Amino acid sequence: MLNVGLKAAKAFAFGLVMSGLAVACNEAGQVAKTIAPEAEAVNVSAGKGVQSTQLTAEERETKKRDFFAKPEVKEMSAGLEEIAEAVAVAVEDKTLRDRIYAKCMEKFDGETNVLWQQLDGDDNLRSKGGWSKKIDDLVSKGHKNTVVKGVGNVDAAVKKFEKIFNAPIHLFWAFPANWDKKTTPLVAFVPMDGDPEKRKSVPAFDAKGNRIEIDSHDPTFAKQHPVIVITFNERTLADGSKKPGLIIPNAQGRVTFPETQNTSRAISECVNCFV
Repeated sequence: MLNVGLKAAKAFAFGLVMSGLAVACNEAGQVAKTIAPEAEAVNVSAGKGVQSTQLTAEERETKKRDFFAKPEVKEMSAGLEEIAEAVAVAVEDKTLRDRIYAKCMEKFDGETNVLWQQLDGDDNLRSKGGWSKKIDDLVSKGHKNTVVKGVGNVDAAVKKFEKIFNAPIHLFWAFPANWDKKTTPLVAFVPMDGDPEKRKSVPAFDAKGNRIEIDSHDPTFAKQHPVIVITFNERTLADGSKKPGLIIPNAQGRVTFPETQNTSRAISECVNCFV
């Protein structure tokens, strides 16, 4: 079992790539894999049912390349960039970022995440005009807004991307205990223009809309600067409910997972949707 500090470091080292998808496992040093776990089963549908087959490493890589080459996936990646820039501008508002922080610290799924749909349903944010409406207004003023506006608005874009990926979008707050409650966080996103596992850095935006690159394998930056990451949550189902078998950490931060539970398969499951 990993202690909280080690888990946090591991979660960021892999996690600006997979954004909070890393979870504590039963044995020290283990971190859940995100893309095409070893001997991952792929669903093959012939209209009469579903069967499982084992993929070789080469076949997995081919399917991942094919998935990332899909026009709808490229559109989704560009749309997430537009949304991330707008969120980065939005969190300059202290009241808003404090609310996001509070929701992340609820750790509804055991990690410092909050689903986009949870922010949409938050009474505090709804009383101030609504989360998606706030971001939609800012997307309109961003450097890029062609994808989101092409879909219609932020709400429609988020729903479309979640359907493509078959997982809800979430905001992950890295190293929240280190935040001084004053500094405006950067907002990073995980591009889907290639295999996230192979990225050396991930893009992020500051409150002025400036884009920077963060080393995805070094947690030092995120320990010193608050970072929120927008990507997909693989610990919940598409409707936001927690996956069966998911065990939330106790007060000591310890968690175990049934050996039968295979977490971190969001991308590979999504790849299978296109098989």
